[in-house]
Amino acid sequence: MAIEKREAVYLRVAIVMSARQTTESNNARSLQEMAADLGISIQNLFEVYDRDDDSITVIKVKGQYIKDRIKSIALLILFGYRVFFDRDGIPAQEIKRNVEEHKLPISNFWKCLDELSPTHLRSKRGRRSGSTPLHLTESGMSKAKELVVALLGKESQRGVSSDSVESSIEGTLENSDLWDSCKASFMSGEYWDACANAFRHLEIKIREKSGLTAEDHGVDLATKAFRSDGGILKIPSCAVRNEQEGFHLIMRGMMQFHRNAKVHRKEPMKRIDATRIIIYVDYLLDIIESAEVKE
Repeated sequence: MAIEKREAVYLRVAIVMSARQTTESNNARSLQEMAADLGISIQNLFEVYDRDDDSITVIKVKGQYIKDRIKSIALLILFGYRVFFDRDGIPAQEIKRNVEEHKLPISNFWKCLDELSPTHLRSKRGRRSGSTPLHLTESGMSKAKELVVALLGKESQRGVSSDSVESSIEGTLENSDLWDSCKASFMSGEYWDACANAFRHLEIKIREKSGLTAEDHGVDLATKAFRSDGGILKIPSCAVRNEQEGFHLIMRGMMQFHRNAKVHRKEPMKRIDATRIIIYVDYLLDIIESAEVKE
C-alpha cells in the first residue's frame, strides 16, 4: 500500500512537471513568435522588461508628460503579461506597482486609465480597486507593440534606429519649427498626437499670416483666410480664381477631415501614415508662407 501511495505521488508530481514544462514551452514559442512579429530579438524585449518567475516590471518607458508615461506603462504591462505568461485580465494593482517603480505620482492613476478606455483597454464598469482586472483590446495590443518598437528605437520589420527615423523626417521637412511641434509625440510612438500637433502648428501659421485670432480655428479659419471671394490671403502661384478656390477647398478638407479628428478623438495610427500627413502639412506651410494679404 505504501508503495502504491508513493507511486501515486510520483505520478502527480510527474503530471504537474509535465504541465509546467508544456506551459513554459508554449510561452517560449509565443515569445519567439511575438519577437519575430515585431522584427526584434527576444533579447530586445529584456531591454524593456525585467522578468521574474511569475511577474514582470517595465524598466524602460518614455513620455513627455506624466500621464503619457502612466498610460504607456499600463499598455506595456498588459502586453508584457500576454507575451511572457499568456495571461489576460491583470489586476490594476500590478500596473500601480510599476508606476510607483518609476517614481510617478498615482493620484490621477484612474483618470489616465480612463483615457485609454474603451479604445485600448477594458475593465469592469464601476469597479475601482487594486484587484480590478484590466484587459487589452486589439487596438491596445497594436498600440503596445508600437510602444515596444519605439522604445527600442526600431521600426517593426525593418530595424530602423530612432536616430535614423528622426534624421530622415527632419531632413525632409522644410519647416523645422513644424518638426519641433510634433517631434516629442512622434518619437515616443504617439503618432495620432503628433499629427494633431502638426495641425495646431498649421493653424498658428495661418493666424500669423492672416492676422486672425485664436477664436478662429478649423474650417472657419481656413475659409476666412483662403476663400477666393472675400478671403484675407491670396496665393501668388494661383493663376486664376478657381485655383485659389481649389486651395481653399484643400484647406477646408484638411481641417474637416484630418484636424478635427486628430484634435477631438484618439485612435491608433501607423508611423508611415503620420509621416505622410506631417510631410503634406509641411508642403502646405510652404504655400502659406508665400501667401499675401489681399489689397
